[in-house]
Amino acid sequence: MKKETAIFLILVLSIGIVNAVGSGSGGSSGSNGGSSSDAPVFRFSNRDSIEKTLEVDKDYKIVVRGIKKYPFNIKKIENEIVTFAIETEPTKEFLVSVGESKEIDLEDDGSNDLIFNVISISGDEVDVIFKKIMETSLSEDNELLCGEKNTRKERVRCRLNLEKDELEEEYQLRYLPEECKALEGDRRVRCINIYKNAQSCWEFNRNAERVSCVQKQLNFSGISEERRKCNLLTGEEKRACVEDFKEKLFTIIKFRFYNLEERAEEFLEEEKASEEDVVNFIDAVEGKKAEFNEASLERKKAIVMEVKALWLDFKTKIN
Repeated sequence: MKKETAIFLILVLSIGIVNAVGSGSGGSSGSNGGSSSDAPVFRFSNRDSIEKTLEVDKDYKIVVRGIKKYPFNIKKIENEIVTFAIETEPTKEFLVSVGESKEIDLEDDGSNDLIFNVISISGDEVDVIFKKIMETSLSEDNELLCGEKNTRKERVRCRLNLEKDELEEEYQLRYLPEECKALEGDRRVRCINIYKNAQSCWEFNRNAERVSCVQKQLNFSGISEERRKCNLLTGEEKRACVEDFKEKLFTIIKFRFYNLEERAEEFLEEEKASEEDVVNFIDAVEGKKAEFNEASLERKKAIVMEVKALWLDFKTKIN
């Protein structure tokens, strides 16, 4: 906790350094069912299968693709045969014996979507492996799954529930991060390019490695070195250098915000945080990033501390 607090304070101080390099108070940086609401939700999260231990008469939900959750439960166990019920239209009940599997058509469209494989039974508990049946082609009508939804919160929730292949197709159709959506013209193009170039940085597990990767993508030499280079210049060259320094610094700060969003998603995948808490956190941080772009230097400092408060509050909700 102390380390994270220190990082936020360093970000605030780094914004103050901008005044020491150049003048101005900068504006832009450029850049369904009847089951209970607290039932565990199973997501594939880029995996081909999910293995879970289920209890009789306990409610669960599973997301196969998109954002739709299918409530289901085990109604009974009898003679090594498990009776499942899953809330589709209409509700389906089916039997699966130990060591066997059953393919289910969730949408009644003639294509099976999900496999229930019963591994073992112990009392009222059943070990089950769920497997998603891959579609031969996704979004054949080439429509965006999430990008056209009306609100940022709806788009965030939708993307959180997309599988890796669906998300990749969504971005192939139109790659437009939430921060860039609010920008126009060259600022939007620059914002999109920065996000695209930084995507490989999220392959690193450690926060410091991710930030270092972003700095390399931006060709940012560090605050001290960037200041030194600008202070060696005069006139228009110095003003251009300062603007470039500010844009890089502010982009790095926002990517630290973005890193918190990624960490929140990781908590969701690990089932340590609820979808609602993660959606609310990401939506709030995206709002702060948009505000940061148009804020004065003093307001930027305040936004950093507001994001810190959002993160600390979110962490209190982690299981």
